[in-house]
Amino acid sequence: MSTDRRYTQQEVDAILKRALERDRTTRTAGSDAITHTDLIDTAREVGIEPAQVEAAIVEVKREEQALATREAWLASRKQAITRMAGSWALVSAICFVICMVNPATWWMWVAGPWGLVILLQYLKLQRGPTERELRQAERRLERERRKQQLEERFERGAQVLETVVAEGANLLLSHLDERARRLEASRRNEAQADPGRLGPKR
Repeated sequence: MSTDRRYTQQEVDAILKRALERDRTTRTAGSDAITHTDLIDTAREVGIEPAQVEAAIVEVKREEQALATREAWLASRKQAITRMAGSWALVSAICFVICMVNPATWWMWVAGPWGLVILLQYLKLQRGPTERELRQAERRLERERRKQQLEERFERGAQVLETVVAEGANLLLSHLDERARRLEASRRNEAQADPGRLGPKR
């Protein structure tokens, strides 16, 4: 692992707590952010093996990813239910107005089942995601992360390519300019050495 990585206070607390649990000891962290090396050294000072700390870091990261996946799933479902509820309210209102103008009760057959679907979705949201839904959300987040990484790499590659092309063009122009100066200097030297060579022919 990288030794210059930095951890927040929350991560330090969680990692040390997990490492201490694995080593059956207790310990609290005392700085806002420390490096990976400092974290290992701190654990070593209380008798915790580095391997235990590394294992605790992996577990904490895995739990953080699971929590982030769950939060992403909840946020996505909340947005979907909000949009669905807005559409339901608008369509139900339009149907109700139509039924008021032409007395009828069919609007309830539109608003009722649709509203029931929204209610079931809301109850599902309260229960939280299933393992399958979490795996699907995790795969979706992973695809988004990879897409973002590819876009960042493409942007960096484009910037590097632009820099290389600009430097290459400048180098080529400099080389051509230097070559032109040398040819001009060579012509002047030849003219000075043999003035009649470049003069008019008789």
